[in-house]
Amino acid sequence: MNNDIIKIKQLTSQLNMYRNEYYNNSNSVISDYEYDQLFDELKALEDSTGFHMSNSPTHTVGYPVNSKFNKVVHKEPLLSLDKTQDMVEFIKFCSKSEVLLMHKLDGLTIQLTYDNGELIQAVTRGDGTSGDDITTNAKYFSNIPLTVDNKNKFTVKGEAIINKDTFNIINNKLKDEDKFKNPRNLASGTVKQLDTKIVSQRNVEFVCWNANDLSTDGTMENGLTNAKNLGFTIVSYQIPISNLDQTIPYIINNLKESAQIIPIDGIVAMYNNIEFGNSLGGTSHHFNNGFAFKFYDEEEETTLKDIEWSMGKTGELCPVAIFNSVIIDGTTVTRASLHNISIIEELKLGIGDTVRVYKANQIIPQIRNSVEKSNNIQIPKRCPICGGNTEILENTDANKTVKVLVCTNDNCKGKLLGKLTHFVSKSAMNIDGLSEATIDKLISLNILNKFTDIYDIQNHKDILYTLDGFGEVSINKLINSIEFSKQTTLDRLLNALSIPTVGKTVAKTLADYINNDANRIFELGSSDLTVINGIGTEMNTAIHNWFNNKFNNITVKSLLSILTFKTIDEHKTTKFHGLGFVVTGKLLKYPNRSALESVILHNGGTIQSAVSTNTNYLINNDINSTSSKNKKAKELNIPIISEQEFIDMLGNDESATAELSAKVLIGEVKPTNTTKRKSLF
Repeated sequence: MNNDIIKIKQLTSQLNMYRNEYYNNSNSVISDYEYDQLFDELKALEDSTGFHMSNSPTHTVGYPVNSKFNKVVHKEPLLSLDKTQDMVEFIKFCSKSEVLLMHKLDGLTIQLTYDNGELIQAVTRGDGTSGDDITTNAKYFSNIPLTVDNKNKFTVKGEAIINKDTFNIINNKLKDEDKFKNPRNLASGTVKQLDTKIVSQRNVEFVCWNANDLSTDGTMENGLTNAKNLGFTIVSYQIPISNLDQTIPYIINNLKESAQIIPIDGIVAMYNNIEFGNSLGGTSHHFNNGFAFKFYDEEEETTLKDIEWSMGKTGELCPVAIFNSVIIDGTTVTRASLHNISIIEELKLGIGDTVRVYKANQIIPQIRNSVEKSNNIQIPKRCPICGGNTEILENTDANKTVKVLVCTNDNCKGKLLGKLTHFVSKSAMNIDGLSEATIDKLISLNILNKFTDIYDIQNHKDILYTLDGFGEVSINKLINSIEFSKQTTLDRLLNALSIPTVGKTVAKTLADYINNDANRIFELGSSDLTVINGIGTEMNTAIHNWFNNKFNNITVKSLLSILTFKTIDEHKTTKFHGLGFVVTGKLLKYPNRSALESVILHNGGTIQSAVSTNTNYLINNDINSTSSKNKKAKELNIPIISEQEFIDMLGNDESATAELSAKVLIGEVKPTNTTKRKSLF
C-alpha cells in the first residue's frame, strides 16, 4: 500500500484518540500546538493524495442526525452463505477449484458504491433483495475511504464490525440490563443509529471481503489486493495449494488463532476464479461460489412462553418448549423439543425466562440454556390428552438416569395416536395417505382402535368420503398403499409395533437374530437377548415384558395372519460377524444412513447407537471431529474409519452385492422372492 495512505490512517487514528480524550473525558493528552501540527500534516497528505478516511478529523465537525433509513433495492441480490460443520464436506467443496480461505466475520454485511472517486452509497444486506441506506452513518466509520484514486464506478462488499476490545470497553460502561450480548449485536445496533455522533464514538470498522469489481485478472485475490492499495481494510485470507486434507485444517486453525480481537464465527471458502464461481449459480438463499465452515451453531435469545406436552408412540409425554419466534440459519423457529423431564431440570427452565436457542447440526432446534434459571415449570399430574394420572419414571441408559413422564391410562387415545402414527411411518409399514391428523380423526370416529383396523379401512369408504382432503383418487391411493404394505420385512414389523427400546436399528438386529423367520418371532419373548451385541438387561426385560402381554400377543398373531414377508437374506455374508458398528456424521458415499447400516447388517455386523467397549468400529468421515462419539472412541482406542475405508473392508467382490442388499432393505429395489407367512393359529 502507498506509504502516504498508511501515514494518513495512522494520523487519523492518533488524532481521533486525542479528540476522544479531550471532548469525552476532558483530558488533554497533548498541547494544542502539537495537535495542530499533526492536523496540518494530515490535511497536507490528504490534499496531495486525494485520499481521506471517513472519520478524518479534517472532515468531521458536527454530527448530523438521521430521521429514517431509506430502502434500497440491490441491483444484484446480497445473499447468505451455505454452511457446514463437517470438515470432510468443506474440503470436498475446496477441491473443485482454487479457493481463498478467509475469516467469516461476525458483523453486518454492507455494500459500498463509489463513483468518480467518491463514496456515493452504503447499503446493508437487509433481506438480500433490499437493504437500508446507511450512507450518512458509514461516513463515520473508523476506516472507510471517502475518496479513492479510482474514477470508475464500482462496489465493494464487506462486514461492519466492532472488535472485541472496543466491545468490552463499551459494554463495561453500560448497566447490566443494557449490555449487548456480543460484538455483532453492538455493530448492528450502531450501524442503524439515527445519531451519527454515537456511530463515530463506537469505532465501527469496515472489512472488505469482496472487491471483484476491482479485479484486473479475473481473480478475487487480485480484487482484494487492489482494494487494499486504495486504502480499504481487507479480510485476512490464505490460499491452500496442495494436500488439502492436511493444509485446510492447518490454515483454518491459523486463521482462527489470528483473530484475537476480530469477531469471527467461522471460515469462508470462496472460489478464486470469479468466472468459475459465478457459473455455479445459486439458490434463493445463497450463491454456490462460497461455503462457510462454522465453528459453532448460530444462537439466538428469545423468551420462553409455554411448555406443551405431546405423546410419543411408547406413551411418554414429551415436553416441547414454545417461545417467541427467532430466525436461525435463515428459518423462523418457535418451538423446540425438550425430550424429557431431566432436561427441564438440568436447564432450570421457567416460563418467562430468556433462553438461548440454536439448531443442532443446523437442523434440529434446541435450547442451550436459560439466563434466569427460574426453574418454575410445573410437571402435569394429569395427562393433557385423556385426563388420566401421570407418573414419573426413571430410565437408565448408558449409565445415565433419565426422568420421563408417562400416562398411566392404558387406554389413553394419545398412546394409540402415537402408536398408529408410527406404525404407518416410512421406516415402519410405510403407508402413504394416513397423516397424524387423519389418524386422529379416524380414532375419534371409532374406525381405528388397533393396528389391524388399518387393514380394514377399505370397508369404511363411505366415511372417508366425508373427510376433508379425501376424494376418490386419494382414497384409492390410500387403499393401494395399505395393500402394498402387506408385503414387508420382519424388521419393519418389529419397528412398527412400538416395542419399548426397539427402534429400526434394534428391530433389524432382532430380525437378524431369528434369521428373519416370522415363525420364530415369539422366541423374542423368552430368549436371552443379552447374548446379542448391544442389547443389555433392561432392553432384554422390556422386550420380554412386551411380548408376554396378552393384548400384544393377540395383536402380533393377527398381524402375522395378514402380512407377507419378503425374503431378503439369500445372499447374506458373515464378513462382519460379531462386529459392532456405530455410524455418525455426514455420508459421502452412501445415499443415507439406512443404506450404510443395511450393508453392515447384510454382512453379519450389528448397529449400535452409542460407542462402548462392545464397539469395534466408529464410521465417521471426519476423524478430527470433536463430537462425543469421536472422543469416546479415542478414549477406548476404538478405530475411527471413513466410508471409503469401510468399503475397502468389504472388498470389490462384495461391494456390489452389499449395495444391492442395501437398496432392497430400504425399499429402493423390489426383492425377487416373497414367501407367504403360513398361519400358526
